[in-house]
Amino acid sequence: MTSTPGFEPPGYASPPGSPYPPSAYAGPPLAWPSLGEAPPAKKSAANGIAGVVLVVIATIVWVYGWYRMYVLLRTTVCPNMANCTVPSDPANWPPALTNAAPSLLMFLGAGILFGLVGLIVSIVATARKAGRGWGIAGIILGIVAPIAGLFVGAAIAIG
Repeated sequence: MTSTPGFEPPGYASPPGSPYPPSAYAGPPLAWPSLGEAPPAKKSAANGIAGVVLVVIATIVWVYGWYRMYVLLRTTVCPNMANCTVPSDPANWPPALTNAAPSLLMFLGAGILFGLVGLIVSIVATARKAGRGWGIAGIILGIVAPIAGLFVGAAIAIG
């Protein structure tokens, strides 16, 4: 390629005093981004939201389970909940309590399972910074909900 005397395209000029003619490909090197310079992708808050939803479901199940347990105890064994003792031997339980206790315990177990899964998902979301605010809310609710569920269920049942 020959060039017009006195004219060199910008970026393609040979260095002064170079014995080589100007080249069409002698431009500045391309700037390739390194792997560390890419902006981080925004993480979805779905993990944190899922954790909170699971903990809320667990709270509702837990409150309802304790409410049903207290109502069952009040109607079968302890009409006066302030002074109540349930026989430790299931053979001495009333039939209504014996028939309903396994399903209520399964219900409370499901609440515990949902609560633990929600708490773990919330912890993971907080650690990964994916829905961190939701994750923190799930952790706090996951700690407070079982205690609150026990008392709220009792308060509703006792009336």
